[in-house]
Amino acid sequence: MAESDESVRQRINLAVLVLVALPAVVCVAAVRASCSCVVPSGGGGVFASPASWLVASAGGSGSWWQDGRAMVKAMEVVIEQAAGYAQCTPVASHWMGLPLPAATCAVAGWHPLLLANVLFALNVTAVFWLVGLVQGSFWLIDPYWSLIPPAFFALAALHPAGDPALAPGAPGWSRFVVCVALVVVWALRLTHSYFRREEWQIGAREDWRYVAMRERFGKAWPLLSLWYVFGVQHLLLVGISLPIFAVVGSADQAWTVMDTMATAAAVCGLLLAHVADNELYEFVTTREMGEAPLLCTGTWRYSRHPNHFGEGLFWTALGGFALACGAGWMLVTVLVEERMMASPARSHLYKLYQKSTSRLIPWWKLAWHSQG
Repeated sequence: MAESDESVRQRINLAVLVLVALPAVVCVAAVRASCSCVVPSGGGGVFASPASWLVASAGGSGSWWQDGRAMVKAMEVVIEQAAGYAQCTPVASHWMGLPLPAATCAVAGWHPLLLANVLFALNVTAVFWLVGLVQGSFWLIDPYWSLIPPAFFALAALHPAGDPALAPGAPGWSRFVVCVALVVVWALRLTHSYFRREEWQIGAREDWRYVAMRERFGKAWPLLSLWYVFGVQHLLLVGISLPIFAVVGSADQAWTVMDTMATAAAVCGLLLAHVADNELYEFVTTREMGEAPLLCTGTWRYSRHPNHFGEGLFWTALGGFALACGAGWMLVTVLVEERMMASPARSHLYKLYQKSTSRLIPWWKLAWHSQG
């Protein structure tokens, strides 16, 4: 009996899910195998760390808010020093039997954060966008949302210009191991939550936000999606992952009280997000017709978005390891509230829920607290 169209589509989407990552994997593996790199004394100028990158891009004093040219000049300096972060020499002319381009070691000399941004722009933004145009759905970025931060960890750790002192016994080794474990657990939790929500199907549905924007922008959506789907994701994922690059470069810094506090906060964030997502999943899958259309029990009794708060707490805590943090999850909160208000069946109850329940940080009820 011939396979159903849905079965064939699932097989195609599975192949796409695996194959789209190959260009980045091949690039990193080839660069690592073919070049030997040394970071000059001084740590690579303004691009020595994510923190110095942020300071440089801001013009040092915030003047770029008034003068765009100052920001452009600062970014030129950043990119120039990032491209010359390390001095690399070739140790092999072939990889896997294939000749390597002469520019391979030039790429190997880039700061890991620059390489991560370039690979994201080429492999995720460009390739995922083209795949989405062909398939008529930008589903692919969603499962990769939880895979890219661990991939950034692997890229930073395996980069040929990485810190050679990062090894068992180094002062910063404990921090590295704990952060890797936290990010991997986060990725497994979010990946499980995503596929459970999608009923274990691959690419069956597109995110509701993209569907709404597709309807709103019409014929302009194929071009605008390059920014609204992938440009925004680029900024968010790289932004929240900045601490990763600092942690990998902290081999000479011993564990501190701040690390202990960050670990505790990250674990709390993971647990809260896990509990809240499970409560939401159970509510959505078991609610019967006629029951209250809003979840306002458990952790949702004290916060309208406890899962998002848990996510934000996790990444803020991870930023505690490197004094760097991204807060893109706030955008998701606003979009979810707009969707709830757009539903006639829930808008009245949700207005009451908004008045009585904290938007993000779990807190006691103010007034209304019933299910109906």
